Amino acid sequence: MRDRSEVLHLSQAYTYEQLASALYAKGLADGYGNVTTHSKWRELIMAEILGHKSHDNLIDPNAPSSDAYDAENDTNAEYKSQTIKDDALRNLLKEEVVFKNGNTKTFASLKVVGIYNGAYKQENIDKCKVVDHYFGVFHNEECLIIIKPNRDEVIRQLEENLAARKKKGSKGPTTLSQVFIDLDDTHLYEIYHDRREELS
Repeated sequence: MRDRSEVLHLSQAYTYEQLASALYAKGLADGYGNVTTHSKWRELIMAEILGHKSHDNLIDPNAPSSDAYDAENDTNAEYKSQTIKDDALRNLLKEEVVFKNGNTKTFASLKVVGIYNGAYKQENIDKCKVVDHYFGVFHNEECLIIIKPNRDEVIRQLEENLAARKKKGSKGPTTLSQVFIDLDDTHLYEIYHDRREELS
């Protein structure tokens, strides 16, 4: 067993992002897929980058239903994250491809998605009206960009999804209310973290 002091040293020597990226790489090297799926570590990375305090919802039953607290603005924060594969980097960067015949093609901008659990009831959507929302995009388990969508746009899409669900009389999954923010629609969000230049 690894010495506890050595583990403590490693945990203090690296950021959450560096440790998570190493875990992802080790999982691939050992023949696994994404060993970090559905883990809280992405929230910890986003909170660390944004300077927020992550809520310990997994352990503390009295923790707020949001993911973190933003002391600077005295508000709670809800985090959503997605992972993208190599081919989606072209969309994140809006790459331009030049063909042999001289024609060019610019890839469409990435649509960043946030998936909201429980947004099949108006009372749950109402809770989203009093928190800030942040969407993170991860590649190889490194956070490349964090945007803060306009809260009104998040609510508009959630309520539109709820209305469509009611119209269909759906009794299906309750975890698939998706909010999409096209990175070309710059009026709908602010950027809080951006590493795209490092990929160019």
